[in-house]
Amino acid sequence: MPKEVEPKDTSRAAAYELWMKAPNPMVTFFKTLDVTNLIRAGRKRHLKFNMLMDYCIGRAAVTIKEFYILPVGDKLIQYDTPVMTGIYPKSAWLSALPRS
Repeated sequence: MPKEVEPKDTSRAAAYELWMKAPNPMVTFFKTLDVTNLIRAGRKRHLKFNMLMDYCIGRAAVTIKEFYILPVGDKLIQYDTPVMTGIYPKSAWLSALPRS
């Protein structure tokens, strides 16, 4: 059940102040990862890369409490589940892999 959180009581009070003044309040992470083993496991088990990547990110995100908080209007709302979106360009991982 979503509940309102007081921004000054969070560990990200300063970031909240910057978010709310931004035209698009969003946090974006960029990380370069070697996903070769993930792709090989997906090919072996006939699983899609995006599904496996979402699973890995979700497993990591459930341990980080900031992924449960989302700005809505002028308030911070804390959810029971992580709030995130993943975007993976196909060309970024497909062109880097050797074909087997």
